[in-house]
Amino acid sequence: MFKKLVINSGSNVTLDVLRMMIIFIMTPIYVNNLGSYDYGLWEMIAVVTGYMGMLDLGIKPAIVRYTAKYHAEDDVESLVKLVMSTLVFLAVVGLIACLILLVFGTYYVDLLSSAAIVEEKYILVSYLLGVQFLIMFPGYMAESVLEGYQLYVQKNLVTMINTAIGSSLLYFLIEPTNALVLLVFVNVAGISIKYLVYFILIRNILPKEMKYELKNISISRLKNILGFGVKSFVQGVAYQIQNGADKVIIGVTLGPAAVPYYSLPSNLVNIVRTLGFSITNVFMPLFSEMDALKDHDKARTVYVTASKLLVALLMPMCVGLAILGGPFISIWIGKQYGDGADAIVIFLVLSIALPMLDPFRTKYLTAIGQHGILAKLGTVAALLNVGFSILAVSYWGVVGVALVTAFTASMFAPIYLVKVCGHLGISVVDYVKLSIIPSLLPSVVMGLLVYFFRVNLDVQTWWGISSAVLVGATVYFILAWSFTLRTSEKQLILARLPQLS
Repeated sequence: MFKKLVINSGSNVTLDVLRMMIIFIMTPIYVNNLGSYDYGLWEMIAVVTGYMGMLDLGIKPAIVRYTAKYHAEDDVESLVKLVMSTLVFLAVVGLIACLILLVFGTYYVDLLSSAAIVEEKYILVSYLLGVQFLIMFPGYMAESVLEGYQLYVQKNLVTMINTAIGSSLLYFLIEPTNALVLLVFVNVAGISIKYLVYFILIRNILPKEMKYELKNISISRLKNILGFGVKSFVQGVAYQIQNGADKVIIGVTLGPAAVPYYSLPSNLVNIVRTLGFSITNVFMPLFSEMDALKDHDKARTVYVTASKLLVALLMPMCVGLAILGGPFISIWIGKQYGDGADAIVIFLVLSIALPMLDPFRTKYLTAIGQHGILAKLGTVAALLNVGFSILAVSYWGVVGVALVTAFTASMFAPIYLVKVCGHLGISVVDYVKLSIIPSLLPSVVMGLLVYFFRVNLDVQTWWGISSAVLVGATVYFILAWSFTLRTSEKQLILARLPQLS
């Protein structure tokens, strides 16, 4: 189990590192070729298409959970019905989404253009996105089955190759005259190819009894899946609104050209969020298997230990971003975007820091079918975020939206922690002592050292900021190894490392 978890998590992290490198290289190229208006529009399009992606009604985590469950129970009949029923449902959803984009591109595309005459590129963008949804939704089934079988390495290898090729094409071909259309076209082509390869992969792992025949469609099975998935759907809607509506609100209120001043810090901070998600993602099918096998003691041990290690990884990253995020953006994109970004970065870091202190809550509650609270409270947080952001953007601009995001994203974290600890059979105090407190001292010392670098040394160059990061990371690692990990945990890590080769 340990080896599989590390390999799967390592695969996800490797993919994230590749994406970070691509973001680092390509974002300045996108901004320079798209311009502030089209880049802001691209960010808004990403948010809106993310909303449309939720038309799957939360079925993706349901497929992952039940694939893992049926595979653990060796229930071939249920697995076959699960695959075929969800494939047909998602294919219909993809067709509906495609038609919506085609209608929008034909009759309402003027909403995207800043000019009196609608530019043809916006029409083409809408049509291309329609094709993306037509292929993407059925592909969700194949992707979720791969995750249910915990085949993250194969899935991520496809994505890495696909991403590298697409980014290389954009690097050499993008120009101001073709930037938006080329960006969308390469993105759509890459996503389409990726999901087609996923279908090829699952043919080799599904039971021999699996046939894509209409007789394997089960309406009752689909209802059960959707009944489970609707909670994830509501939770997903709330998450998308809470984390994506900000860009839309800024774009509608202040104009698309103002969006980059928020989206660039947001994208930088989201690297930490994405890293945390990638690591926790591989645990959901594991928790589902443990729940199916009634192995609750093992689940509690895995949850607490994994939380401690992940908090130890993410906490210093949040501290470092809060201190060096502004100078980094100035060097990376330009001073016009970095000047004044400190407050935005700090608030956005706070929006992920408190929830990340209990990083596995979403995966664990979903795996055991107790994720209704995530949907209920997430909806409240999303509505509060939208309402307060609309008010804040008028008075305090982009900074006000970031402040609201920090408040609404963190306000329910303690309630979630109480809920999770109740299911795990552990007190909140014990969880905090075991999983959070061990990382506090190393993170505080590292933060003070990095802040000293910022105040007293030049961090407005790549050399300066790299030096601050390197020294801070080294000091943190030494302190974390000395004070965060117990002797038994160090021995376990050292003993298991050779097994990974």
